[in-house]
Amino acid sequence: MKHLPELDHPLFYVDECQPADFFQMEYDYYISQSLNQPWKKGEMALKGIKQRWEENIGKIEMFFQRKDNAGVNKVMVASIALFMQYLFWSNEQPVNMDRLEERVSHLPVQAINTMERLTFVMNRPTLHHSFAQLKALFVEQEKAYYKYVTIQKRS
Repeated sequence: MKHLPELDHPLFYVDECQPADFFQMEYDYYISQSLNQPWKKGEMALKGIKQRWEENIGKIEMFFQRKDNAGVNKVMVASIALFMQYLFWSNEQPVNMDRLEERVSHLPVQAINTMERLTFVMNRPTLHHSFAQLKALFVEQEKAYYKYVTIQKRS
């Protein structure tokens, strides 16, 4: 697979996986300007991400109970990728990690202190506190998105 700066982050090189495995839609888009752009489909695409996240919650809890750090890491990394998709897609953009901090700071729809909290989670994915923070980020991003949608409908 071709190396893309838009999807390059060391966190997403885990086991045999690489960033394109977590961000297949974005990979296809950046490689070939694919017309399949789910980030432009709004709520429908976000529901799919949220459903996969909710499936991961039980797996992560189980791995924490078993004290299986490798299992926690694998599912947390996949879940962080899901959150990044949720964050960018709720702003109608594909995930782009090139100058990530700058990009996130310019997103109009986001939870409070998203980048600081996301950085913490990305740097320490096997901590239970990171899991709690990721859960909170998902809830808050969902609220921010629906607030944005409501305001847009009123305009």
